[in-house]
Amino acid sequence: VAKAVKFSDEMADAILAHFVRGGQLTAGGVMQAVTSVAQTLDDADTAHDLESQALRAMNLAAQA
Repeated sequence: VAKAVKFSDEMADAILAHFVRGGQLTAGGVMQAVTSVAQTLDDADTAHDLESQALRAMNLAAQA
């Protein structure tokens, strides 16, 4: 999923950490992890860009 959405390694690691911590190991959990990480970012534009990829990440995870 991270490669398809082209998340940086650092961002992918953060999303994975939030995904595991969230305990919802589903495609929806992937989406929630993406939005959770976005909430930790200081730059609003970067956070928006990340959140805009959440549904795509969920759909890719559901297909995997």
